[in-house]
Amino acid sequence: MYLTQIIRVPCRLLSNLTSSKLAPFKQISQRRTFFNFFKKPRIEELKLKDNIPDEYNLIYKSTMNNYLVIAQYVGGISTIAVGFMVLKTLYKPAVLPNQDIPSLYTKARPIDNEVYVYFAVLTGIILVIQLLVSKVPIRIYNYPKRKEYVFVFNGNTPLKSKKVYCKTGEVYPAFHNSFMPWKECNYEIKNKQEIIIVEENFQRPADLYIMMGVQRDKSEAEE
Repeated sequence: MYLTQIIRVPCRLLSNLTSSKLAPFKQISQRRTFFNFFKKPRIEELKLKDNIPDEYNLIYKSTMNNYLVIAQYVGGISTIAVGFMVLKTLYKPAVLPNQDIPSLYTKARPIDNEVYVYFAVLTGIILVIQLLVSKVPIRIYNYPKRKEYVFVFNGNTPLKSKKVYCKTGEVYPAFHNSFMPWKECNYEIKNKQEIIIVEENFQRPADLYIMMGVQRDKSEAEE
């Protein structure tokens, strides 16, 4: 009995020590979960990620960024998988090449072509996603003194991004150029490209009109 009690005491001490030492690692592992992907990063982290100087102000942040990145990943993986299935179907060897068995079907059955249909549909979805990615800026920065704006877009792959620069007054509505549901959010950067921006995603409601040059910045006027 005394021997078992003596053995239990060191075991308890050892378990307490290991749990206290492993506690920080457990916290770190708990933080690195899937839900941290949707965690809102700080402005300093975003500027560092986008390689933007401190003089610029973040005036716009899209709420669709994470969903577009996920759609890019899922769409890309699905296209590769279906493409592999198509190649496998095309180069599939005949099961009985030496036997002449009359075919019961003289026309292609629907099941024979369903892989190609899936591939065509997925290709169309990928094209729509890439169209959205190329038009939706995930962040917009402003340098008031230079009246310069930097639009940050996701690239063709989730790990890349691209930037478009413009001046005040070079962004204007282009509602007539779109037949999609987001027609009222369609704008154009002069001589550059069409973009989709949502007014509610601006830090201030006036930032959109200041960027278009139809309203003057009050803070700039006070200076």
